[in-house]
Amino acid sequence: MTLRTRFPDIPWTTRQVWQSPTVPWDLCDHERQAQLRVAWNAGDLRYKLHPGQREIYNHVFKSHKQVSSSMERVYGMDISRQWGKDFLMSAIGVGVALRRRRSTRIPYAAPTKDMLKEIIVPTMMDLFADCPPELLPQEISKGTFTRSADTLTWPWGARIVLVGVDLHPDRLRGPATYAFLFTEAAFTPNLVDLMDGVIMPQLLTEPEGFGIMASTPPVTPAHPWTTRYLPEMQGRGMYAKRVITDNPRLTEEQRRLWIDVHEHLFDRYFGRIDAGDNDAEVLQDDLQPLRQRLARIAPDATAGEVGKDAAGDGDDAEAGDAQSGIDAENAAYQHWVCRGRVKRQAGFTPR
Repeated sequence: MTLRTRFPDIPWTTRQVWQSPTVPWDLCDHERQAQLRVAWNAGDLRYKLHPGQREIYNHVFKSHKQVSSSMERVYGMDISRQWGKDFLMSAIGVGVALRRRRSTRIPYAAPTKDMLKEIIVPTMMDLFADCPPELLPQEISKGTFTRSADTLTWPWGARIVLVGVDLHPDRLRGPATYAFLFTEAAFTPNLVDLMDGVIMPQLLTEPEGFGIMASTPPVTPAHPWTTRYLPEMQGRGMYAKRVITDNPRLTEEQRRLWIDVHEHLFDRYFGRIDAGDNDAEVLQDDLQPLRQRLARIAPDATAGEVGKDAAGDGDDAEAGDAQSGIDAENAAYQHWVCRGRVKRQAGFTPR
């Protein structure tokens, strides 16, 4: 049974799927290139962002007025994978480097060096696809960036320094740090030491400086990302939360499939739990392995691929596709009427 069969009343073809306006520079006509030069020279790359990214982009800079100190000007993005948080942070960092046109240092940190190569470098290459040649960082112009995964520099002294904190945390240190970006902060074991001892002190000499921290939920809710940094950023009004189904690049069918698999896995995981005997904190503890499992499912996966992952650790769900796995588990746990309450306590809200 396909999703279209199961939900016949859903207008599958009516969801507008956002598509990037980016066209490689060499394929643009003269009028388009002139428009791109205006945007890139202004350091305003919002045209490249989907609506959700633009909303957060605007909120980041609007929220700066709410605090007076650069030590408080740190924005938190509590955002799932596949939504585009690193593309958004890259657009912000590059935009700052282009607008300031003077010596500016922007560290861009990730938990591991491998993550830089696998995520940040390809994201940056996508971002610069339609950049005017005269505004390209030197490393991209020379073709060395994909090999080095190290630094992006401009002739006027602006630099974005990529740092994998597992191997070279000292690269976070440096003068004239105007802004910092930190991706997947919840997966950095020594986050507090890096933030308190290395990153934040550098903002003391930059009164207009700021930082952005972003991550998916950590393996354990006891991580400082959850217990310290998110509450602080929320308290200052410098916070945004998004889930995968908020991504306008998903088709309606992909979005429904994702929600369906969420329902299946939550029902499966919490089917043996009596909600009356578990408070929200305990449920959050139990939820983390499930979140990690969901994070491995790509939004563009086929139904068969999702079903195989969803049924992978089950004794009863011998599923070849998403629907058969869902049906098998729903039949086994349909008597658990408390599951709605459990999911609400666990913070799950399908969109």
